[in-house]
Amino acid sequence: MLGGYSAPKEATSEVQAVVDKLKSQVEGQTNKTYSTFKLEKFSTQVVNGLNYKLKIQVGDGDYIHVTAHRPPIADAEPTLKEVQEGKSASDSF
Repeated sequence: MLGGYSAPKEATSEVQAVVDKLKSQVEGQTNKTYSTFKLEKFSTQVVNGLNYKLKIQVGDGDYIHVTAHRPPIADAEPTLKEVQEGKSASDSF
């Protein structure tokens, strides 16, 4: 859909690298430390850069949904927008 988010896609190493850069921001917002921080699925939206919706496994059966933005500048760091805790593997994002 033009202007909308893509259909959910399986994790890639490129997007996992974005997730890895977001980990400290997520931990700061949730006041938790995650030993597991593995991307499962993601969607993107092309804007002035990229918006991401991310489904991240943070424990045994525990997931979070994260919304983030990466500016269109080379090597720009992603910025955390929102974290939804208490999600499960079956929750759509």
